[in-house]
Amino acid sequence: MADANVVDLDARRKRAEAYDKRLRELVDLIADFRSDLEGAAFNLALAGPWREWDESVPAGTVITLSWQALGDTGDANLDAVARIERVVALALAQLVR
Repeated sequence: MADANVVDLDARRKRAEAYDKRLRELVDLIADFRSDLEGAAFNLALAGPWREWDESVPAGTVITLSWQALGDTGDANLDAVARIERVVALALAQLVR
């Protein structure tokens, strides 16, 4: 008969390690989603409100992309995507790693 006062520390450690591993996987998944979201939003901006600009700049031009710039295009869809990104960024910052 097992002693009710005995705590299986090995099992507890294994559960904690499994939890930590799955949390890291979740954080990585969300970070990848955020990166994909940024690329997709940039491509949407280039196809819409930034189309004329995109057609006028030489190939290979390097720019600094910001979510503020994407959210300031006046395009309702990009505004919505920028709001999604803010929620995702907040969630990533709040997840305990």
